[in-house]
Amino acid sequence: PQVERFWTGSFFAPKLRKLSVTECNKLQHVFEVNPDITTELSSLQKVDISSCGRFKSILSGPLEAPILREVQLYNCPDLECFLLGSSNQNGPIELPFLDAVDIGYCAKLKSMSRTPLQTSNLTHVQYHKEEYSMVSYDDLNDFLQTVNVDSMAHYPSYW
Repeated sequence: PQVERFWTGSFFAPKLRKLSVTECNKLQHVFEVNPDITTELSSLQKVDISSCGRFKSILSGPLEAPILREVQLYNCPDLECFLLGSSNQNGPIELPFLDAVDIGYCAKLKSMSRTPLQTSNLTHVQYHKEEYSMVSYDDLNDFLQTVNVDSMAHYPSYW
């Protein structure tokens, strides 16, 4: 599909449980929102983004997704930061129920968010088909900065 943007402006979707985006090669951000308005996705439990060639982030503003449990990111070669967030966001992004993160073939991914992430329930991350314990890392951003992200460039893309 030739979708370039999914949503622009403020977004409120209290009943959205799963967000799945596949093969949208022109899509850069799922939600392009005002950085001063929090996007509330209070029922969102799973995000699955795959084979989106120009995808850069899911959200360009602050996010509230209190029961997000699972994030899967595959074959998004331009993905640099999952949640861009807002530069004026106070404190960390809290994802207390996040317990599954699976990342593969995202060579440019350097962090999950611009601000610290609180993921108290996350104990392991699946990163290019290998499982890593989160015990040694402060948060998901620390994990991504510590592992050898450059190794992802050596694996073939699905394109």
